Amino acid sequence: MANLAAANVMHRKTRTAVSVLAVGMEVAMVMLLVGMANGTLGDIADRLQNVGADVLFQPPDASLLLGATSAVMPLKYADIMREVDGVTEVTPVLKALRASGIDVVAIHHHMTDTKPMVIFLHYFGRGPAETLARGVRAAVDRLGPPVRTTKNVLFMCPHGAAKSVLATAYFKKQARARGLDVDVKAVGTEPDPAVSPVVVQHLTANGYEVPVAKPQLVSPEDLTAADLVVSLGCDVAGRPVRGEVRRWDDIPSPSADFAGADAAIKQHVDRLVDELARPGSR
Repeated sequence: MANLAAANVMHRKTRTAVSVLAVGMEVAMVMLLVGMANGTLGDIADRLQNVGADVLFQPPDASLLLGATSAVMPLKYADIMREVDGVTEVTPVLKALRASGIDVVAIHHHMTDTKPMVIFLHYFGRGPAETLARGVRAAVDRLGPPVRTTKNVLFMCPHGAAKSVLATAYFKKQARARGLDVDVKAVGTEPDPAVSPVVVQHLTANGYEVPVAKPQLVSPEDLTAADLVVSLGCDVAGRPVRGEVRRWDDIPSPSADFAGADAAIKQHVDRLVDELARPGSR
């Protein structure tokens, strides 16, 4: 029998070579596919084990292949996941990008426990630059209005002519020197017709800008826009204050003791600027 098989092989050499080659290719392809499958599954397992936070939502008619990972969750939990921080903000952006033919290839974040949460999107698209730019613009518009980072500080005294003017002048110069993003304003509850000449002379002689040309009457809009209202001898009870209120009631009257009032205001302003300049400050 062995001699017959050998004779058949030697008699039909071409067919034998083709058969051996075909079988070898089939074996190689099977080994390649098995190796690729093992490598892919191993990579997925390693990422899931290290990250521990990948989640897939599987509808009832989804492919059984999705069940090969440990990250599958029933679709009924989708409503719960919508309550997770960042989901409601990111989803409209994803939809806008995909509606414009732009593919989102990755979603992740690097910093945990940050407020607000920062989400990074990697996206890819092909097409005219103008079309892609419109798509990105539409996605950015879904983020909503920009978050206001500027702090509004309101200095308020009875006449708006001395204490609040001094405090605003000192605060403005120091905040600018420290790089603070702060808007500051001086107002009065019963403003005088003009800023105190003594205050104007003092500020000008010492290199400070006089912050107001004329004392300003405090308005409800001033109070609701302010993140911090500093009262220098005023009663703010019953007024529509939105932000924090601080009272600097230890400052003497500038008309009676200008040097003492000036020194006290400078001391308060120094402490306030130091506080606002600290990392993580309000």
